[in-house]
Amino acid sequence: MPVFVFASVRINEIMYDLKEGSDTGREWVEIFNSGSEVVDLTGWRFYEAETNHKINLFRETNTFLLPAGGYAIIADDPNKFLIDWSNFSGVVLDSSFSLSNTGETITLRNGELVDIDNVTYSSGWGANGDGNSLQNVNGTWVAQAPTPGAANSGSSEPPPAQQPESQPSGSGSSAYIPPEKLPKISADAGADKTVVVGANVEFRGQAFGLKDEPLDNARYLWIFGDGASKDGKNITHIYQYPGEYIAALNVSSGEYSASDYMLVKALPNQVFISEIKTGADSFIEFENKSKQEIDISGCQIKYNNQTFIFPQSTAIRPNAYLAIPSSISGMVFNSGKGIIEFLYSGGFKADVFNYDGILKDGQSFNRDGKSSFVGALTPGGKNSSGVSNFLSADKNPQPNAKEQKTEAQKADSEKLSKEGARQGDGINADAGAGAINLTSSKGSSKTYFIIVILAVIIFGAAAILFIRRQRGV
Repeated sequence: MPVFVFASVRINEIMYDLKEGSDTGREWVEIFNSGSEVVDLTGWRFYEAETNHKINLFRETNTFLLPAGGYAIIADDPNKFLIDWSNFSGVVLDSSFSLSNTGETITLRNGELVDIDNVTYSSGWGANGDGNSLQNVNGTWVAQAPTPGAANSGSSEPPPAQQPESQPSGSGSSAYIPPEKLPKISADAGADKTVVVGANVEFRGQAFGLKDEPLDNARYLWIFGDGASKDGKNITHIYQYPGEYIAALNVSSGEYSASDYMLVKALPNQVFISEIKTGADSFIEFENKSKQEIDISGCQIKYNNQTFIFPQSTAIRPNAYLAIPSSISGMVFNSGKGIIEFLYSGGFKADVFNYDGILKDGQSFNRDGKSSFVGALTPGGKNSSGVSNFLSADKNPQPNAKEQKTEAQKADSEKLSKEGARQGDGINADAGAGAINLTSSKGSSKTYFIIVILAVIIFGAAAILFIRRQRGV
């Protein structure tokens, strides 16, 4: 693929005021790739006085690829240009503009609208109706006979492939300097990142000048790799889908520009609240179930009206736990019922933990997925196995077997007393059935067994009497 070396492309020649006839359609600008790599001009724009003009291919056989040491002509009307310069065989690009005969600023920008080069010319420089063009000769603009597609007269920078490494001193022109040794600025996008989908990701860029000094007035343009871009030195961005993205930082300052790249891995959220301890010694624990280190800088814990924000550069190791005590978060989780939220740095909910119950010494609310249970304290480690009192995240803890038995006995006694008050001393068949049904549950008292035995004796006696009468008949 072509290498994008923006700073190597420059505006090299300007034909803004022809000698004969009307200028309409006969104006053109030559650009030159002084670098050692191919540059792709796809999506580039030509600006005159901040008026945006697209750059298109003149013929389908043309290409946007500008080779090292190559020239291209951006023409207002390519057909008229080829009539005026019938021997030209280089790259012709089509645009639509009208250059001022008195002077103005023209700018070349790439597909991300980063300034690559700009020139503010005036008629005082020459080439105003005398048949000449303005040409960049060793950094100085001079008026002389047009040379579209060829080195400007007197220039010491012909294509690298044709230029020797140096020229003898006193030859009348400057020594050739390879493009890689030319002064240049630099950009730093920072280290690669692993982020969570839906979270606000912070990008911090830096730019350095020709002497490695910080650039204060540089333009910063971030390309995030997911189709989005944003201007600014320090900005944030949210990735909506998992994937690996190449984020680019393009920096420009005057005629110089530079780029730097970083890899951003956006992962589905696999960080969740895994353990809660209520009371004076409260803590909250997070688990990272992924195989990647996850940056949670700027994420928040929210409980009632309290908020804790994770400081910059906070991360959780792969398949690891992070416990935050109340002494750091400032949060004391109340016993009983509560809701704790884990929020992305942008305020979006990442996880919610509901708890309901009273913990005993050495216990905490543990969770794996959506359900929670009461288990042993394991801050910073794997939740306890062989748990007791399993419960849903939104239900009360279940009492133990002894407590269940006591409660059942109380309820049955109250029910029996009410039945007896309504029916008096006698126990009819319905009451007997009810007593049998009650005794089938666990934890019934001895009184119910006596009632059942009496009912069986009465029923048996009636059955024997009935049989004897039948035999007597």
